[in-house]
Amino acid sequence: QSHSMTALSLSTNSDGAGRVLLWVCTVSGLGRPKETQEYHNRALAARLGHLGLTHALVSESLNYCAEALHKLGRSREGVALGVHAVRIRRKAFGRGHPAYAHALSVLASCYHGVGRSCDAQVLLEECIGVCEKAFSADHANMIPNLMAYGDVLRALNKNVKAKGIFERAASIHRKNFKNGQRTNQLEKCETNIAELTKILSTSTEIEEEISYRDDETVVTAFSPRTQFLGQTGGVCVPIPAVDTSVSGTGSPIIVLTDIGEHPQDEYLLVLLASLRQVNLLNPLAVVASLRPQRMRASLTRGILDALGLPDIPVGTGSSCRCADKDGSNKPSVYNTEYSRPCSCTSESGVDLMARALESSQDGSVQLLCATSLTDVSTLIKDHEELFVKKVKEITVMGSLKPLGTSRRIFPDEGFGRKRDMQAAEHVYNKCQELRIPTLTVAEAISNGCPFSSAMVEDLSKTEHMVSTGIRANCEASMNSLWKKANALAPVERSEPVEKRHEKGINALWKNLSFNERKEKEDQPARRDRKWFCKHYFGAEDVPYDVRTSIWGSVSRMEMCAPLALLTCVDTYRDTRFQWETKQVKGTPHRITGASKTESGIVCSDALPLELSTLLQLAFQSSIENMC
Repeated sequence: QSHSMTALSLSTNSDGAGRVLLWVCTVSGLGRPKETQEYHNRALAARLGHLGLTHALVSESLNYCAEALHKLGRSREGVALGVHAVRIRRKAFGRGHPAYAHALSVLASCYHGVGRSCDAQVLLEECIGVCEKAFSADHANMIPNLMAYGDVLRALNKNVKAKGIFERAASIHRKNFKNGQRTNQLEKCETNIAELTKILSTSTEIEEEISYRDDETVVTAFSPRTQFLGQTGGVCVPIPAVDTSVSGTGSPIIVLTDIGEHPQDEYLLVLLASLRQVNLLNPLAVVASLRPQRMRASLTRGILDALGLPDIPVGTGSSCRCADKDGSNKPSVYNTEYSRPCSCTSESGVDLMARALESSQDGSVQLLCATSLTDVSTLIKDHEELFVKKVKEITVMGSLKPLGTSRRIFPDEGFGRKRDMQAAEHVYNKCQELRIPTLTVAEAISNGCPFSSAMVEDLSKTEHMVSTGIRANCEASMNSLWKKANALAPVERSEPVEKRHEKGINALWKNLSFNERKEKEDQPARRDRKWFCKHYFGAEDVPYDVRTSIWGSVSRMEMCAPLALLTCVDTYRDTRFQWETKQVKGTPHRITGASKTESGIVCSDALPLELSTLLQLAFQSSIENMC
């Protein structure tokens, strides 16, 4: 300990991380877990500062920090670190390297610690497979991973398989160690074997293998008959507890989203993580809707895990709308490396919302709907009494007909609401009838928050996997939209630009399906080059053609979803947004961003920077384990 402290005192440069690790190994051996975690954090900070997040040595510190947090009972914080460690080691060493297997094992322990043993099982099976190829089937390094795997199987009540795993671990131990060596490992194995033998001798339980389908991907999870399950066969993630005895824990909220439709919508969940970090909101559940809804739920699960929210349950919502008969207008989800299929995902988003409401105080829960209102409508139909009792207010990304002199409010077809108008009308009618306040955030709200591509670039410098994923997909999305606006078609470059645009748009028009034509007729030429330049560049035209990336010139991204979440926080709602209000039965129903001339934002210059700061907090805190 004395020599390690001397080395630590000399740590003044990038070598400091190595010296910190020398000291931390000593502290760990002395059985001081809290101090161990603090010094691992110090080593991580040093390596991040000198090497950046993608370096292999940083993955070592991420692993150590995640492992230390797990031992302290703080597995939730360790998941985001473990997810990044696995990603870095997969790229640096490959899937067949023992270092990658170690990262899988650490991440599995964190998932097991937050009650997601189904995810831990999948990771440990891959880890053991790697180790069996890298070492031998009877190598001593197999023992800790097998013991962890046995613990996970026991948690899933997969007792027959768990007993066999512990017996294998005990056998390997006897082959590699003499009497008196590593006795704690052998004793733990023998204890588990004895307990499982007793359980199995009195149990008539049938263990079964249940598969669930995530669109084109089939994932397998083992599950007992007697455990509380989601419809997919995985253990349900419990609703996070709200400690009402402690002030400043944040307002409970349920979020519905169609994430995967637009890359910048991922910032909704990033902002949710940040607002939880500063105790302004307390997310109870997230429901992903719109076909392919299971893929959207997997993307949601992966983002939340990478942001340090592995304990927030995710549900699969309704398809909301289907593709046209000719296959056009079929919604899709862009690819990301952090999407995570999970058998813990609830197959019924409505049931998950009901479970979240049941666990909450009366009149305390906010609902944010940044997608179709179909699932909210179903929730009201199936659980109206619970909805009235528990819901404080509902915030909707949408549009209303002009308030005027009418005594009621009516949803409009704006914001893509046309295909779920029946659900929208039902929700708004019921909220007025049941005296539930509504907040409607209209499309023009984004005009007052000019969030540029430069801000997206700055956020990606954190190197957080979600921040870099958003940046890459936003650039691809904007360039694709730019090409569509220019209506790609073979034209003579010598022709006047106006003539080329006319030809391109006419060519695109001929390729439109009947339904797309009808939609286009309702809003003629809305998405042409002129519209694009004004909407995203803030200019009448720019000297770029379709072969040029326009990403660096984008001055405003669509940020309606994150802004809608911001309105759920009273402080921001009252100081950063302007509202029109209609009182119905003494209950306020408000809308912002409905005017064509006014965005509804107060301090348009300051809000983008505030929003960027909150997003950066979520990325940094999940990686650097800032507390």
